[in-house]
Amino acid sequence: VAILCLIMNSIPVSFGAVGTPTWFGLGQLGLSSQDLMTIGIKTAILHAVAALVIPVIALIFALSLAEVRKNLIFVYLSILSCVVPYLIFSRFDYEFPSIVGGTIGLAISVILARYRVGLAKDDKEPERAATGNSVRLPALIKATFPLWGTVLLLLATRIKQLGIKPLLVSAEPLWHASLGTLGDIAVSKSLVFSLSSIFGTTTAWKFQALYVPALIPFFAIAALTFVLFKAKGSVVDRTLRESATQMKKPIMALLSALVFVKLLMVGGDKASTLIIGQALADTFGQQWQYFASYLGALGAFFSGSNTVSNLTFGGIQLGIAQASSLNPTSILAYQSVGGAMGNMTCIHNIVAVCSVLGLSADEGFILKRTVFPMLAYGAIAAVTGALLLGYP
Repeated sequence: VAILCLIMNSIPVSFGAVGTPTWFGLGQLGLSSQDLMTIGIKTAILHAVAALVIPVIALIFALSLAEVRKNLIFVYLSILSCVVPYLIFSRFDYEFPSIVGGTIGLAISVILARYRVGLAKDDKEPERAATGNSVRLPALIKATFPLWGTVLLLLATRIKQLGIKPLLVSAEPLWHASLGTLGDIAVSKSLVFSLSSIFGTTTAWKFQALYVPALIPFFAIAALTFVLFKAKGSVVDRTLRESATQMKKPIMALLSALVFVKLLMVGGDKASTLIIGQALADTFGQQWQYFASYLGALGAFFSGSNTVSNLTFGGIQLGIAQASSLNPTSILAYQSVGGAMGNMTCIHNIVAVCSVLGLSADEGFILKRTVFPMLAYGAIAAVTGALLLGYP
């Protein structure tokens, strides 16, 4: 089961955390919004094709091959119920393909399972149905509010046609002040914090507090959930404290990685990313397209994060693409896919799942088995890219 979970923690990852690996992990490269959209679409295509193979491999680790084969129709209907909306939504935004695809796929899969569509005959099913307790629809809707509430609010703030997004990112000034040589600070009516003319240069920074997913939808839905379930003060306090404790190390790791990435990009034509990229480009040339995903996987293996992998190696991948006359958006899509598939072999993830399941001294056993699906994933992505994405 641990191996199955690790292998499955790959296809949705590039769009996980509301697309953070894409819009933040690759957003530091100075790419246009259209470039990021193109990367998101290509990433979704590579993942979607891999999804036709990888979940079946994952199931074989937890079930017998004969059992998987008997229920293969249900397996593929469930896969498609996730992958089809995943692909469709990737054409409109790179923030919620996984959330929307997963939510729709979950609902459809439950219905398919309920009516045993594509499932092998189970002689014990009538016995379980007679002894099981049914859940009323209102209770189910209430229990799943954090899931569907997050999705609906996220969609409402991201779909341009609804007109909410401009209200959250408006730069209309509310207050501004000079910080001397440090720069000029300003706050807009939509709580967009910005710092311009940093140290007298053209360098600027801004933070869209209401548009970044932290406040809307996550904090908003969390607050509404406390109210909906009439949570006691002690429950709210414990939840906040435990969440803060869990976030300390990831935040420090992400900040450190961002500083590291920025240092790699310092130096103009002599930047470390360009030097490394040029060396790899000279070695592999046009063939780099077949190996690009494995560099992303290496980043995730060490860091435990698709976002950090994209931050670390995105600049190198871009440099290789430019030096080898390869399509930059395709190579960066490979990078994002690689960072996702690397979660299978990531030491952090393996230790975490072993801890949750109470397994001890099994990390090596698991790693030696997840590495093969990871290698297969990269091969599938390479072939898919060559056939569907086009080069250069």
